[in-house]
Amino acid sequence: MTSAQDVDHRRAVSAADPDAVAETFRAGGAAHVRGAVDEALLPDVEAAAEAAFRSSSALAAENRLPAELAAAFERRFVPLGRLPLAPERLAALLHPAVRRLAREYLGKEPDVDPNSHVRSIALDRADTHMPFHQDQTILGRRLLNVWIPLCACGTDAPGLEVVWGSWSELLEPSPLVGAKFPVERARLDPAAVGARFGGDALWCPEFRAGDAMLFSGATIHRTHVNAGMTAGRMSVEFRLL
Repeated sequence: MTSAQDVDHRRAVSAADPDAVAETFRAGGAAHVRGAVDEALLPDVEAAAEAAFRSSSALAAENRLPAELAAAFERRFVPLGRLPLAPERLAALLHPAVRRLAREYLGKEPDVDPNSHVRSIALDRADTHMPFHQDQTILGRRLLNVWIPLCACGTDAPGLEVVWGSWSELLEPSPLVGAKFPVERARLDPAAVGARFGGDALWCPEFRAGDAMLFSGATIHRTHVNAGMTAGRMSVEFRLL
């Protein structure tokens, strides 16, 4: 369960105040950061992602989609390395405050894991809505997640929900029968998460364009989606090792 002191940390902090970013992260394993990304960069990233999705769709329609891209296409994500975008444009998405936190948390200069991508969440595609999980269970090592929505989200478009203070241990997954993808095999039962941490630990902020959520690879999280939403969402998801 969270304390009143912990709850006070669950507010947006500015990227211009890296000490506040680090303090919030240390309090609960996550930090909602305003001004983490130059908004002028986002249209280029979104356009590159849309081009990559269109290319995969065209190849799939012609039965020419390479096998190594099939899972990504099915689950609506594109590895960052396959975006038609200069590497320096992607690197510019990582604010100095983010890099500083990554060095502090990882104890070294961070590397971008190849399993970093742009994800598209479609309201009518429940299979694109991520269940509760811990990325460290999937990757098997300590990491910092940098989640960057390419538009405002959390109200009209799906956002991100994290479980505050859940990063001290890895829980035993509860995969559904027939689980096919790594995130499904790492799935955590919502009832078990609720019983372990309590409903007041759930945190699903409203994000603006240019915001980011930083969270530990052990922090439990899932897609935040509800019946009142009307739009889809794309997000950049860096995994720093």
